[in-house]
Amino acid sequence: MLLVMTALVSSYWWSQYKHPQPKWSDLQYAFTPGENHYTNTEVVNKLLIQKWAADPSTHKEKLVLSRLESMLSQDQMLEAAEVYVTVDGQLRAELTQKQPWARVVDSTRAFYLDRQGNTMPLSGLHAARVPIVTGEINPQTMKACYELLSFARQNEVLSEQLIGVHIEKNQKFTLALAAVDYQVHLGDLSDLPGKMARLVAINNKLAQDTVPARYKKIDLSFDHQAIGIK
Repeated sequence: MLLVMTALVSSYWWSQYKHPQPKWSDLQYAFTPGENHYTNTEVVNKLLIQKWAADPSTHKEKLVLSRLESMLSQDQMLEAAEVYVTVDGQLRAELTQKQPWARVVDSTRAFYLDRQGNTMPLSGLHAARVPIVTGEINPQTMKACYELLSFARQNEVLSEQLIGVHIEKNQKFTLALAAVDYQVHLGDLSDLPGKMARLVAINNKLAQDTVPARYKKIDLSFDHQAIGIK
């Protein structure tokens, strides 16, 4: 038993000598491959330095990985951060950025709505090509808009053609599509699959007309109807 304990202690001290406990300032960053960079390691590291210095509960001599992850996750550009120590003693952080689904614009501000339904600031490094949302902007309408965007990304027509969303005061929606000149008035978000089916049907009919009609708006807000407004 004495020999076993001696061997364990020796092994521990040798590992500490060979691979000493890394410092938080030695942290190496890696972003999820294939993502556009809305932030960079310099910005992330600056935030971490500020958070670490301002947190009175941090122990400078003791590295706490969960605390590092919590601090990194406060970056408004990041969706998640995973911090770990490699077998050779390197301290690494795998960073996942937020993914914009729409750019929201009103009279006083502009921001992204991300894939989790949270807000995300605009980036000076990259501008996302996403639909523009205008109109009545508040937490309730953003929740409804996120529901619409979630549907749109799964719909064959909207996933390719949606370029704009306008929100009215009563939480009714009008869409701008890339392939047509007219606006598409959805009304509320009830029966979205049915409304999209009617939109496809009227688009097919218009494409077959020898003399194309000029509409300003297609209204899908009424049950089982698609109304063209010139």
